[in-house]
Amino acid sequence: MWQEIVNLFTQMETLPIIFLSVSLVLGVIEVAIPGFGIFGIMGVIMAILGVIFTIIGGASLVQALLLTIILVIVALILIYLLVQSARFGLLGKTGIVDNSSSVPQGYSSDKNNHEKLLGKKGVVETACKPVGKVTIEDLSYQVFSNGPYIPKGSYVKVIQVDGSNIVVKKI
Repeated sequence: MWQEIVNLFTQMETLPIIFLSVSLVLGVIEVAIPGFGIFGIMGVIMAILGVIFTIIGGASLVQALLLTIILVIVALILIYLLVQSARFGLLGKTGIVDNSSSVPQGYSSDKNNHEKLLGKKGVVETACKPVGKVTIEDLSYQVFSNGPYIPKGSYVKVIQVDGSNIVVKKI
């Protein structure tokens, strides 16, 4: 078996070497800069063409099978590196992978304890038409106006709380 692998790589023609080399480079690019997968797809196509041209170049079926196994192992290593990079490495520190919470800081999602807001006053962050955001005691809440449009920067008072629905009126 080892002799088959040595013969495969020592007797390989130039075209399959180019295809397989480009495939490896495209795979590394896909790991380093993941996107829509165009580099990965092109890398797979190049690897397949490399195997096909290796067979056309006179390699035996055993050599083609060994080359395919080697390519699969390299692909699995690249996928492993991609996953590790996304979790712990360079990729995890970019904007591509977002490790933060989707809830902005200072935003209250405590839906069961809004009763304490009844009668409290706050400032409108985004215009209530009729839904908007209001800051009450340094926390942001999604609220409903009691009917009319309330512009940004207006002062409001909580007049009704119904579950997670907070109703305010302009003061």
